[in-house]
Amino acid sequence: MAGFNARKENHGDELVLACDLKFTVEISNDELAEFSPTLKASLYQRDDSSRNYEVVDMPDHLTQIKNPQIKKVKWEVEYPQARYVVHHGIDDRNDTVFGLAKIGKFEIEPKEGGTCVVGYRVQTHPTEEQVAHLATFLGEEVYVTLDPDGGDDPEDPDDASYNGGDSNDGYAPSEPEKPKRTRKKRQMDLVE
Repeated sequence: MAGFNARKENHGDELVLACDLKFTVEISNDELAEFSPTLKASLYQRDDSSRNYEVVDMPDHLTQIKNPQIKKVKWEVEYPQARYVVHHGIDDRNDTVFGLAKIGKFEIEPKEGGTCVVGYRVQTHPTEEQVAHLATFLGEEVYVTLDPDGGDDPEDPDDASYNGGDSNDGYAPSEPEKPKRTRKKRQMDLVE
């Protein structure tokens, strides 16, 4: 987690706790296909100066930055109602779950050798307890799950996927458990 900013926002006549979280992750340039199938080839080219004969027959082995003058690329995409989980511990009981988070301000920084650093911002309305929990992660490496296809309403107690998504947390459900919704999830190892 590279940045953390807690603040209050006006929601009508009410002040509501809000925060901006900044995350960065170092990934292989192959993962740029999640943004666009042509992005990797736009930023990287083959390094023909290396004498690595094992990769001669691999046309998509692009490790050299095409235009080193480009330091960061801003990627204009926003997920206004994403589900975002900051994992902590060996099970989901200590996870910090945001059912309705706004994810955006993506920046891609290409690196020589075939990796890149992706930075992005998460905006959400945490509880006071979540703010305290998140503050302990500042500058630390954390695991996260980003579900850009849609979040869950943390105010809805019937939402089985909220707060870790597992009803096996020591509490018996008061109603029959709803079938779990499935979504494509992306999990990333994050670095400072």
